[in-house]
Amino acid sequence: MRNKIYEHVIKDFSCNPDGIKPWKKGKKFHDIDWPNAAKETTALYQLCRQVYVDVYGSSLLYRFKKFHFTSPTVMLNYLWVINPVHKDAIRSIQLDMSLARDLGCFREDPPRSCGKPFDMLASCKGLQHLRLNIYVSYGFFRIQWSTGNWQTRFARTCMVADSALKTIMESVSLNNIRGLKSFEMSWTPPNRALPLEENQQEYLLQVEEGIRKVVTGEQE
Repeated sequence: MRNKIYEHVIKDFSCNPDGIKPWKKGKKFHDIDWPNAAKETTALYQLCRQVYVDVYGSSLLYRFKKFHFTSPTVMLNYLWVINPVHKDAIRSIQLDMSLARDLGCFREDPPRSCGKPFDMLASCKGLQHLRLNIYVSYGFFRIQWSTGNWQTRFARTCMVADSALKTIMESVSLNNIRGLKSFEMSWTPPNRALPLEENQQEYLLQVEEGIRKVVTGEQE
């Protein structure tokens, strides 16, 4: 019962309703959507010692809030420095990735600049929900043009490069994640007015479903 009460209190904090978005500021992290995080959480802890123990000591804040990381680098920097107990309490993560910057992270031997974000996610013992939001960067898509001569035709849709999709589908480190309850993958085109090709949208859903079955254990 007490946990349910604290859950509602935590959700009523002034942070982004979509979750906590850690940003690096100097040597510390902060949330641009929750500028008074330290002040507000401290005020809650100071209500009484029991509140401090329940909210902070048992990592309720980490369990009840989704964490939204804008890049693998930010995620790795954050998860490396927080208390391991808090890291293992995190249940829901959204990770934004750019094909131009982060495609190497999906490779079995990622470059040093990528680190190993999926190995880190696999080590989060309490992780249940994972969403990857992939930005289709320039150079990793091709345009589908309307019919007509080159002077009158216009860009109709775009498609993600086959090479990028193959790298993601065959990612050993991503498919090594286990124990999730849900997995989602969304794709953001380079130009939001230029949607992904309808036929490829169906294929992308198949890619997502294939990975989901592996990381949730349905395929085993």
